[in-house]
Amino acid sequence: GAAAAPDDAAAPPGRAHQGTTPAEAGLQAELLGQLIGMDFSSNPEVATLLATPRQLRDRGLEAFGLWLRAMAARSGQPVVMLLDDLQWADDASLDALAPLLGAPGGTGLPVLTVMAARPSLLERRTDWGGHAAAHQILHLHELAGSAQAELTSQLLARLDEPPAPLLALIEQHAAGNPFYAEELVKMLIDDGVIEVGAEGWTMHASRLKPDQVPATLTGVLQARLDALDPGERKALQWASVVGAVFWDEALGSLDPAAPNALPTLQQRALVHAHPESLYAGTHEQAFQHHLLHQVTYETVLKAERQIGHARAAEWLAARVGERSAEYMAVVAEHHERAGDAARAFEWYERATFEAAKRFAQTAVLAHGRKALALPPPADLKRLWKVLVKLGFACDVLGLRDEQAQVLVHKLALATQLGDETMRAAVLSGQALLADRVGDYDRAGSLAREGVALAERVGSFSDAALCWGELAWLSYLRNDLGTALRETEAGLVWARRARDATPSDPIYEMQLLVLLAYLQGALHQRAEQRQTLMASLALARARQEVRAESSCHLALAEVALALADATEAEQHAQALRQCAERAGYTVQLAGYHLINAQIAQLQGDPARALQQAEQGYALYERIGSRNNQGLVRLSQAESYMLQEQPAQALTCLQEALALLQAVEALPEARVCNLLMAQAHGMLGQLPQALQLLAAEWPACDEPGALGVTGWALKGRVAAWQALQAAGDP
Repeated sequence: GAAAAPDDAAAPPGRAHQGTTPAEAGLQAELLGQLIGMDFSSNPEVATLLATPRQLRDRGLEAFGLWLRAMAARSGQPVVMLLDDLQWADDASLDALAPLLGAPGGTGLPVLTVMAARPSLLERRTDWGGHAAAHQILHLHELAGSAQAELTSQLLARLDEPPAPLLALIEQHAAGNPFYAEELVKMLIDDGVIEVGAEGWTMHASRLKPDQVPATLTGVLQARLDALDPGERKALQWASVVGAVFWDEALGSLDPAAPNALPTLQQRALVHAHPESLYAGTHEQAFQHHLLHQVTYETVLKAERQIGHARAAEWLAARVGERSAEYMAVVAEHHERAGDAARAFEWYERATFEAAKRFAQTAVLAHGRKALALPPPADLKRLWKVLVKLGFACDVLGLRDEQAQVLVHKLALATQLGDETMRAAVLSGQALLADRVGDYDRAGSLAREGVALAERVGSFSDAALCWGELAWLSYLRNDLGTALRETEAGLVWARRARDATPSDPIYEMQLLVLLAYLQGALHQRAEQRQTLMASLALARARQEVRAESSCHLALAEVALALADATEAEQHAQALRQCAERAGYTVQLAGYHLINAQIAQLQGDPARALQQAEQGYALYERIGSRNNQGLVRLSQAESYMLQEQPAQALTCLQEALALLQAVEALPEARVCNLLMAQAHGMLGQLPQALQLLAAEWPACDEPGALGVTGWALKGRVAAWQALQAAGDP
């Protein structure tokens, strides 16, 4: 992509940031440089952040935002940033760009971003741009009518009087496609139909053979390739093996004579030179269009492709240190296409780890998947490390099916290696995944097995995770005494894990959040808030965005329990910022659900419905059926507040199916009580009384309706249904 910005846009981010000391400005520049793949680890502060990739990502993006703000402040005008061919951007780049575009309710940046892409971008990322506070999508279609005629006229402007048959030919074949029309004119120049002179163009009508004009754009491009002499065509073919962007030195490594053809290829507008090169001492070139690159590559024989990819891989590998993060995967792909699976795995492995250092989870997925598709290396522990990175990325992005597959792969590998510590890690991972998808019985069984094994082999973090999972399940069963004991046991192991790795106190923070939930269930609001604030302070001190988001979510729920909409909104906004910065889908879904509850508290059921639907879509994407059911419960409540009980019943029926599927029995009982209320509002008293008869005994049993705010809502719904029925 290219950036259209003020003249000093090329200044390093540090210098562009006004109001900082030189040292601070230098750090900002180095943080951003480290994020995009340069090595500034000699700076102690940058080196420290390498141990916590989330922090490096957040700080690097913050530096980029500061740079943009500084440019806008200096010029007194917003910055205009042009991103072309965005469909080729990797998901990690798109994820990094998204928070900078601003979001509803956020301040955003003084930047106008113009993004051009083919439809494939929205096929891959259907919600792209929708998060921005102000955005508009313009769909470009084929030119027609006067616009098509104007395009043809402009393309042939150097002809004094373009003949009507030529105009008709171009318009008929191009059918409003500007690129097709341009290539068709270039083909006619290649064929000598149009002669290019210093004073203008000359038309040789006798050379025009309409019946020989290719009917497709691919055919036109192929005809242009056929018009080249053998040396020029071979040079373009070797260039296509290097890539859509290539370098004269790389091309020379495939064929020493090939760079000699570049001036002619440029003159024929098949390739063009970039003003700057990524690699010092080389000239960077690019194909005029990605379709031309594809068509050219398809003409290269398979045997020659393998030779070319092997040579291109060697050239890039020697230079990749200058742009390591960006080109490791490119080197891997060249090795793979050359048939060298071992070296391809090595470079995909390196690309996976490099992406993990930058917390670029979608890039971790892309590179890790490709590594797993290759034959495994001789040292299987290398494969285990790739699986660990891939599994974490799946968890962060909510890809539950793939996460389960990764865990199965890890278990097979742990069994093959006979490594009990690895097996303990798999058990803790499987327990957490079972919880994520609402399979609580399996989660408990796996966590108990995981505790026993982790404690036996001294795996501190896995013991803490499994104890925490058991405590959470006890909390959901309203067995608060057991939950407290399990939380304390987990904290012992979590603090051992923190002492062993001081830079990673995440398990302790997570268990403190769980302790806060227990305190809330015991109505110890002051103690609950104190525990959460302590955990939040620890998370902020360590810049642990995930733990910070969990704290804000819990504090928002505390505020809602106390009907304090103002404080709930403050924590909800902080939760959103954390979730967007770190790319956490689960927390972002939680933000929408909290917002829905705030809207209900403020008497705005329409906004509550809209927010809940956004949360539902995210929970559906990550397969969290329990939370999907809770969202539908929330929407049913909003409909009843709007006196729309029929719509509420529809939501409740869906909620009941979701909650029963994951055996969330307390919430399912609440669902039935709300259905009784809805039937009562509709005057369908027999149906209401039938539901109440089944669920009424549970209203007096502690914990039968759960320990969340829904327990009270279920009891109130039961009372309202009885009132509607006139039952004393």
